[in-house]
Parts: sequence; C-alpha cells; structure tokens
Amino acid sequence: NKQYLLNSKARGAMIYPAFIVGAFIIVGVLMLIFVVPNLTSILTESGQELPFVTRLLIGTANFTKNWGWIVFIILGAMVYFVRISLKKSPEWQYAYDGLKLRFPIFGELLKKIYLARFSETLSTLSSAGIAISQSLEITADVVGNSVYKRIILEADEAVRKGSNISVVFARYPEILPMVTQMISIGEQTGKLDSILKQISAFFTEEVNRAFDNIVNLIEPILIVVLGAGVGILVAAILLPIYNLVNAF
Repeated sequence: NKQYLLNSKARGAMIYPAFIVGAFIIVGVLMLIFVVPNLTSILTESGQELPFVTRLLIGTANFTKNWGWIVFIILGAMVYFVRISLKKSPEWQYAYDGLKLRFPIFGELLKKIYLARFSETLSTLSSAGIAISQSLEITADVVGNSVYKRIILEADEAVRKGSNISVVFARYPEILPMVTQMISIGEQTGKLDSILKQISAFFTEEVNRAFDNIVNLIEPILIVVLGAGVGILVAAILLPIYNLVNAF
C-alpha cells in the first residue's frame, strides 16, 4: 500500500508540468505550421529588414513545416529502438538504470525510492515467515531497477554462504551508508524486520517531502520559461509590424 501511494504521488507530481509543457509544445507547433507562414508573406512583402528574432521565428516555422514530420519520424524511431533494446538486452537496461541513478538531483531521489521499496518488501516478506534468502530473491524481482536487482541477488548469494547483507551493501555507493549501517545493526540484534520498516518509513517520508518541493519548484520555473517563450513569440510578430507602422 505504501509503495502504491508512493508511485501514485510520483505520477501525480509529473502530470501537471507534463500537461502544461505538452500543451505549450502543441500550440507552438500549430502556430509555426499555420499562423507564422501567413504572417511571413505579409512581413516579407513590406520590404522592411526584419529583426533577428523574427527571422529566427520564420526560419523555425519553415523548418517545422518542411522537415518537422521527418524529425518526428526519426525521434519516434529512436524512442522505439531504445525501448526494444532495453527490453531485449539486460546490459542496455542495466546501463540505463545506472544512468538514471547518476542523474543530478533526481538520481538521489530515485535511490531513496528504490531503497524504500526494497526495505518495505523485504520487511513484509521476512515478517511473514518467508526465509530471508527467498525474500531477497522476490525483492530483487520487484525492486524495479536492474542495478539494485544485481546488488540484492549478490546479497542473497552471500547470505546463502553464511555472510551478511550489510557486508555486500557496503561495497556499493547505490546503497546509502545509513541503510548499510542500520541493516548491520538489525543483523547483529536480530531485529532486521523492524529496522527495515524504519528504513522504509524514513525514505517514504523523504520522498514525499521531495515530491512536494519539486512541485512547488517546478510551477514558478514553468511560469518563467513559458512566459519567456510567449514573450519572444509576441516580440517576433509585433516588432516588424511596429517598424512597418513607424515607416509610414
């Protein structure tokens, strides 16, 4: 239930900015294809030298109208190729998952999400009486990241040989030091289940707080960026008209 709520919050945090950006892109493309070309003929027939921003807008409109569909097909093919490659190649998936963890700001957030998922799942399975080794195998399959899956499976192998989870986790920077230390304490005291629940609760709270901060940060950034885009578009259209009126 916690993981469902966490995933729902993650999706909800991205829906609003994705909708706004998507709507802006669609409106911008429609203007470049249908509106700007009509204005271009009027502005060029005046014989006035057009401002740089207007020439840039006209060039972008011409490129979008003539070559936009080709760019769209190429991008679509690239996305399809990447998705197929990730599904068919475990190494590509591993590299992609590792890249996500190194992404600035969001990489640390993803680490906390995966660690919360790992802790919650392993705690639930272990407290239900399932052997720790089998619990690790199941957790590896549901953690949702191939980098963490390999680490957890390595920990499972170590446990089968009589070692501890914390010994394996200590070797990987993807496992935050606090997690390794708390798991080590849980292994030494025999209270691993309760320790894992504490880890899950801590990271779930951290992630929820981070998503709230991201939403609060994205909104003003979107306003500034979209406002600047609209301002440039309006300036590109009105500047030559203003110059044309002043010429008469």
